[in-house]
Amino acid sequence: MFPQTLVVCDIGIDHQEVQNNIKEVLEDGDGFSISKTNLHEDERFWVLSGLFLEAVKHSFANVFEYKNIVPRITTMWATGCASNEYIHRHSHPNSFISGVYYPQDIDYPPIRFFDPVPKMIIADVAQPNFHNVTDCIINPSQGDLLLFPSYLQHETAKNDLDQMRYSISFNVFPFGTFGEQDNLCNLELK
Repeated sequence: MFPQTLVVCDIGIDHQEVQNNIKEVLEDGDGFSISKTNLHEDERFWVLSGLFLEAVKHSFANVFEYKNIVPRITTMWATGCASNEYIHRHSHPNSFISGVYYPQDIDYPPIRFFDPVPKMIIADVAQPNFHNVTDCIINPSQGDLLLFPSYLQHETAKNDLDQMRYSISFNVFPFGTFGEQDNLCNLELK
């Protein structure tokens, strides 16, 4: 009755150049590194953030069929996850749509999304399907961009590779007119 939408896009860009830019902006960390959260304002990432925004606009128009709103990237950051490191379960508050992009040609550890409605009774199932699963595991590939509702909790499995795993994540918030004109719930965000 209330499906969760995950949009998967292929980003056509020089993935090696993106990886080099990620290495330049990552702050030193012990196994896990993260950049500042304003990469969308860094000229090295303008083309990439533009591609992200085009994918979100396409999703808004053609998947969700929203009208009168324009998405804007509010935060964008790179992560580096060393061998045996993982990204804990979390969501992205104060955002509408979030995305993660995978620039490397590696066997990425899977990302797991969790059903936002906790189940009070969990029965054994004959076959997993849309109606009975409590999580969804995605195995991303080089160039994949995943777009998902920011409220969906997710985690990334442990990096079993002998090299750093890179990704770029971002959050989007929509601006414009929400609701019908002359509606008691109309909202204008500029």
